[in-house]
Amino acid sequence: MKVRNGFVSNSSSTSFCIVGICAWDRNYERQGELVNALAEADECTEMGGYGYSNGKTLIFIGGEGFGEDEDEPYIPDYAGVEAEEDLKAGKTVQQLADEFIAKAKALGIDVPKKQVTLHYGECSDGG
Repeated sequence: MKVRNGFVSNSSSTSFCIVGICAWDRNYERQGELVNALAEADECTEMGGYGYSNGKTLIFIGGEGFGEDEDEPYIPDYAGVEAEEDLKAGKTVQQLADEFIAKAKALGIDVPKKQVTLHYGECSDGG
């Protein structure tokens, strides 16, 4: 049997692996507001290709916005730091969580440590 390490993607989607927070985590109240505040503070104002959006210091995944009304805000599903390469290089999820929390704090937003976890999946380019 062949085992592939890493992620597989095709022309309409890409995989992601981040350490951060999810707007839809039902274990924590107001999680979506926290993700939105991070996107605004990090000057991430639109969804990028394949569902990835880069702020100045963080990565944002998925979400919605920019429909017919250009004033409609971008609302991401996830906020975090890239994790796959750092994990392969030996960093722990906890080290990446600390990095994410420090970057969020530098943006003026306190993220409780217990809310920061590893997230992975696939996102579409919407096309």
